[in-house]
Amino acid sequence: MIDADGILSWLGSISDASAPPPSRKRQRRDSASQSSSTWSPKTTKTTKATSATKHLISPPVSFSAAKMSSSGPGTPQSRRKKARTSSALLGDIHRTPRQADFASLLRRPPPPAPGSRSHSSSYTTSSPIEDETNNSRDDISEAPSKASRASSPRKRKRDLTLSENIGWKDLNYWAAPASVQELLDSLADILDGYAFIPASLQPAIMSYSDKRFQPLDQFRRAFAVDAGDPGKGPAGDAGSDFQQRQLPGRCPSPDEIKVILYAAEQCANEELAENSWNFKVHLALLQSIFREPFQTDEVALPFDAIECTAAYPDRYFITGASRAHRVDLCVYMDPVQLAISASPTHTGSYPAATAITSDPGVASTGEPCLNIPSVFPPENNNPSEASLVADRIRNLRLLNTHTRAVNHTNYQALQNKPICLSIETKKLGEDVVKAELQLGVWMAAHWGFLSFVTNGDPAALSALPFLPALIIQGHEWRLVVSTRDEGGAGGNKITLWSSRLIGTTQHAKGVYQIIFVLRYLLNWMRNVYWPWFRTFVLQIKEVG
Repeated sequence: MIDADGILSWLGSISDASAPPPSRKRQRRDSASQSSSTWSPKTTKTTKATSATKHLISPPVSFSAAKMSSSGPGTPQSRRKKARTSSALLGDIHRTPRQADFASLLRRPPPPAPGSRSHSSSYTTSSPIEDETNNSRDDISEAPSKASRASSPRKRKRDLTLSENIGWKDLNYWAAPASVQELLDSLADILDGYAFIPASLQPAIMSYSDKRFQPLDQFRRAFAVDAGDPGKGPAGDAGSDFQQRQLPGRCPSPDEIKVILYAAEQCANEELAENSWNFKVHLALLQSIFREPFQTDEVALPFDAIECTAAYPDRYFITGASRAHRVDLCVYMDPVQLAISASPTHTGSYPAATAITSDPGVASTGEPCLNIPSVFPPENNNPSEASLVADRIRNLRLLNTHTRAVNHTNYQALQNKPICLSIETKKLGEDVVKAELQLGVWMAAHWGFLSFVTNGDPAALSALPFLPALIIQGHEWRLVVSTRDEGGAGGNKITLWSSRLIGTTQHAKGVYQIIFVLRYLLNWMRNVYWPWFRTFVLQIKEVG
């Protein structure tokens, strides 16, 4: 209970001069109300010096701190004290390193070589590895300055370049490897607007009245030579009608192209999210090449496209200290369907099988690797091509304990279907540097997987000249190529050559250019990548 007499006695002992001058608003209110309260002191004019030096007399001891604290929240002084304490703590966390700090950092032991098995456990970096098990990301509770530095794509690219595992270069013809130059040579006329639409579509396109196909004069040089053999067109011309008919996949009709153009226009005008671009435009365009209109996914195809944003590369195949970046879309091949419809001609008998073993071998680089024997019993030396491929894939999955798949990711939909074209997408106006970073790390993991399953054989890896990829930013589709050489740390230098514009979804001509390049890459997958994968990964050797 409050001691009222003590309070009145304390107030009476305060001199008039010791009271601080009330505010002008308080003076006006007091004079207007003519308050007769006995405890209110008389207002007097005091100088600033007097008010600054005079202080209230401390209350009596009976007026305990407990009673004062129970009367309300903390005083402004206590709040200021807490604020000073908090800022002092934050200052300790975010303070600028002094000279002694840099000296202590320099005295630290050097980190292990990037890519070594002890790297992630013995040395902490500013970019924690993100794997397929916990999908961890940078802690969102970290300071904004640290988070921004850790998430900077340019900083990560610099770090990976210094680690001598991944590099980025401009896709210039004169600087690219010979195999990439051959690819660019084959696409040169098409990218310049020559002969990239089959001659059979010329009547339908030139009579099409939709505004998105106007002006029709843009197609004047776009149709392939109508020839029954390659002799009527330029020798080796990829755009001749004969060559067009040999390419896998299909060329969509003008009605199908109109739907894609409208979807792209809608995504751009309404500023739709990246996921909308992926499904309404990019994936729809890819599916139009692989499938007839209204054809369901129940029909198995040698090649197909899929959304794969949930596919994380296994951390075992991630180069250096980078995080496990994903891509948005990919084109895969179905080896069993290829064995049925488009496999290389096989003559003679298959070699006798050996016993299945899960013991890994040791590659020339010192890394564990796989030995993939035949899974057929010795008495069955001549199985069908499709059966042999199916069993070799099953055996490869059994031996690959990292992903249990034929890829560098354990994504369920891709366990039996090797990835042959990776695609990273960004919506209109987003930074393409981040796309290059994500694709670079993803492709490095892909090369790491191929090195693992080929026992690190230099002859096998050099037989695969490059791996193609795409970066899509809104309307624009760009070709990217990754190569591998022996110049990096551990003999695993990956270079991402970026990029070359192959088409746009802003007009019909650009969409048909994209379709031709995709069909041309499918032809490379069928005639180059699949035979290589069959020989060096599945270890199906030709006899004779």
